Amino acid sequence: MASKRICRPAGRTLFSLDVQTTRHNLSSPIRRNPQHCQRRTLFEVPRLTHIDTFQNSGITSPASSRSDRLFSSDGFYIAWTDYQRFLVNQLNYISGDDPEIQSMWPIDIAKRFQRDSAHATLFNYGSQAHNNHFFFKGISHVPRPVEDFPSLKENLERDFGSMKNLRDQMIFTAAGMFGVGYVWLVWVRGPMGAGTGQWRVLATYNAGTPYALHQHTDDGALGRGRLQSKDMNNLPTEAAAALQRPRQGAMTAGAFGAHSAMGRSEAKRRLGGPQEIFPVLCASVWQHVYLRDHGVGGKKAFLDSWWKFVDWEEVDRLTPSAAKRSNRDSLGYTS
Repeated sequence: MASKRICRPAGRTLFSLDVQTTRHNLSSPIRRNPQHCQRRTLFEVPRLTHIDTFQNSGITSPASSRSDRLFSSDGFYIAWTDYQRFLVNQLNYISGDDPEIQSMWPIDIAKRFQRDSAHATLFNYGSQAHNNHFFFKGISHVPRPVEDFPSLKENLERDFGSMKNLRDQMIFTAAGMFGVGYVWLVWVRGPMGAGTGQWRVLATYNAGTPYALHQHTDDGALGRGRLQSKDMNNLPTEAAAALQRPRQGAMTAGAFGAHSAMGRSEAKRRLGGPQEIFPVLCASVWQHVYLRDHGVGGKKAFLDSWWKFVDWEEVDRLTPSAAKRSNRDSLGYTS
């Protein structure tokens, strides 16, 4: 698509939908023309591998059974083409005066601004653009089965017991979310380094991102950055504010105990310090994704259908090598 000159009139509404943009793939660096300082290339809707088939026929099994349909062509247009265009248009507008932001990928925007309240709008659009793209990259009308990837399957079954258990955990978690968001299959790197870790299922509300460095809390749960694994709308003001704040920060209390400097230092040594999360698959439960084809009460039916279209080749590609080792035990260690 040819570049177009754009300008940002004073007083323009932030959420205007008539923003004219030139194209910049979400997965590639920005391209600049040094001879035209006012001409630039912006974020664009990335091209999915099977986009032509999806646009013409939706995402349906080759047997074309309605019971095996995830998206009609109209449903796909709403959930991907129209919505992703909206997200990148807003990114283009928000970043109009900031060359540094224009040079970033949405995933980098999500990571950098996940705890920066001054850039909450930028984070939301960047993170959501990445999350929606991640969801669609993980599905196919001709998906490769998990049996084609025995090392991946073996390790998933080691942590979840069976593929059915994994399926049920992801689908029931997503179906039980009272609100919009995503459910992720992630590999959590262990406290002893890259060779250790475990598989987990995580939920993020709204545009929350799973990309974060985490620490175990006193109760053994993962400390959270902008995961938003709790719906802030359902929490008292004080509780929601506490979850938005960094955990304890540099503050300590008392000479002894869990929150003293000595106690917190000991807890960090005992728990092994930060852990890193690697998402490999996600299910979207934003309502616009399933309403067109599955109806108001069709979230569970949509999720049941989604599992049939998971492309395990993409999941395997994103999985760290440590998560596919045959000598990994149930605690995530290799022998």
